[in-house]
Amino acid sequence: MSIFILLSLYVSRMLGLFIVLPVLAIETMNYPGYSALTLGLVMGLYGLTQAVLQVPLGQLSDRVGRFAVVFIGLLVFALGSYLCASAETMTQLMIGRALQGAGAISSSLMAWVVDLTGEDKRARTMALIGISIGISFLASLVIGPALLPWRGLSGLFELTAGLAVLGALLSLALPRPTPVRSMGAIFDLGLVREMWRTPGIPGAVLGVGVLHALLMAMFLALPPLWVNASLAPDEHAKLYLIMMIAGAGPAFLMVGFVEARHRLMWGQKMALAAMAMAFAWMAGASTNIVALVIAGSLFFFGFSLLEATLPSLLAKAAPVRGRGTATGLYATVQFMGAFVGGLIGGPLYELLGSIGLFATLAIGCCVWVAIRYRTPEPPRHRSKLVPVAMEIRTAAQWQQCLANVPGVVDVAVSPQERLAYLKVSKDSLDESALAEALSGPATQTAQTT
Repeated sequence: MSIFILLSLYVSRMLGLFIVLPVLAIETMNYPGYSALTLGLVMGLYGLTQAVLQVPLGQLSDRVGRFAVVFIGLLVFALGSYLCASAETMTQLMIGRALQGAGAISSSLMAWVVDLTGEDKRARTMALIGISIGISFLASLVIGPALLPWRGLSGLFELTAGLAVLGALLSLALPRPTPVRSMGAIFDLGLVREMWRTPGIPGAVLGVGVLHALLMAMFLALPPLWVNASLAPDEHAKLYLIMMIAGAGPAFLMVGFVEARHRLMWGQKMALAAMAMAFAWMAGASTNIVALVIAGSLFFFGFSLLEATLPSLLAKAAPVRGRGTATGLYATVQFMGAFVGGLIGGPLYELLGSIGLFATLAIGCCVWVAIRYRTPEPPRHRSKLVPVAMEIRTAAQWQQCLANVPGVVDVAVSPQERLAYLKVSKDSLDESALAEALSGPATQTAQTT
């Protein structure tokens, strides 16, 4: 039941956050203070406050408990949504969107998932959450335009407020583990620097930021093209649905292929090439609906493939003891990318028009492909959890002993759980040496070869 509630929280929050994305550009044109810049800020300001508050609120949940941060964060998001629903100017919309982002609960919610799931079920739960987030995002692009005739933009924001309140009520039914930390540093800057210097992490972190900047910039220009083609909002929903099925469907199949064949970087280069082609096609066919739908399908193929493989790249690169910091850094830059996409995309759209903006985005994807061209595939690593007998070795002795086993890349020992979290090589792990290390006396160290 707890997992179902957590999944419902994720779905309600993602729907509430993205349901207005495909309609903001066309529904705010008559608001006082409208300009391409203010539109970009309305689109991206939630990302700025999310980025600033994600890590601090996540670490605050370590001190005061997950429930307090998540419950209050959802109410703050609901308040921001209500302000957006009642907004009559672009300035009021910007304030509401910034307040929406201030309910930055993603890191706290993910930590709550970890608290409530055992190690044997955690990977499956994370996979379910990832799928639910992806489906919620894609569904919001269809649901938003479909519901727009109901009560307009205000009605969509009222719906997001209602979903946030529903999420807050659902959180009341979840178990509330004791806070894991009551004192100590709130923010460990040294660990952040260490993660940033770890090979593979900067590429994944910067990649997700650029990806969401491209997404936000695209939605500044694409919806007005549907309006120029005299399409009603419910027709927009049908077009997005076609693009979702034609683009995201094959992308999810491709994810399994590149993971199984250990071709992550190859898959990312393919995704970037598809996005570059999509933007170039949009720039050359801005009045042809069929061509725009094909280009949009290409974009969502590349976007979905990158959205699925970048976290995998991060997980393979992150040290065992720094995964929480690495994922916090990843989420922060992801939301910051959404803000930057709106901030820069708005003036570019005003200056260059839709054709110029799409051409700029295509060039940006080509530059990204060139940077990634010589990036090697990540090592074939996997996570492994093993029990350790704390009565025969100290945590430091277990750390040293297991680190000496051939094929063990990284070790983190938890004395309280009596477990060792390992990152091991799929190709060179010596299973017999690992078994001997786990069963030997305190004075014995694992054999090396």
